[in-house]
Amino acid sequence: MKQVLQHMTTQGLRVVLLSALATSLCYSQPSSARQRLLLEVVEVNKISIDKDFLALSIDHTPRNHSSAVGAASTDCALSWTTNGSEKKITVGNAADRNRYQLRLAVEEVANGEAATSGEIAFQDNGTHDFVRGVGRSAGECRLKLTAVAGLSEEPAEEVHLLTYTITSN
Repeated sequence: MKQVLQHMTTQGLRVVLLSALATSLCYSQPSSARQRLLLEVVEVNKISIDKDFLALSIDHTPRNHSSAVGAASTDCALSWTTNGSEKKITVGNAADRNRYQLRLAVEEVANGEAATSGEIAFQDNGTHDFVRGVGRSAGECRLKLTAVAGLSEEPAEEVHLLTYTITSN
């Protein structure tokens, strides 16, 4: 029995020592951690148009041979949002042909200003400044598109793809 008691004491002592060692290791573990975080806010430029298809139809004749006749539409709105500064909006025209005149005017500009006081006449497939003074805001404007044809023009259809872009000044 003495040996059993001695063995239990030795084993018990070992258990106590291992428990004490494990507890001390747990207490020596760090109780907090650190992390470095790089937060980046990227520039966001979003532009949208409320009608992705618009048809203009010239269905009447001019008063005389030297005058032209047009068809206009103002039921279209352009909206934008940007967190960038010193931005402008440009408009480009990609047409299958430029037989008839297409003109674009901006009206009721909110959080920006019209780049021209008149109309933009698309003579080619170039890009034109449309709205300037855009920056760190949301804005909108109404678009007025006008198609013009003379009496000497033969009836035909013409497709124009207008692209509006937010870009740096």
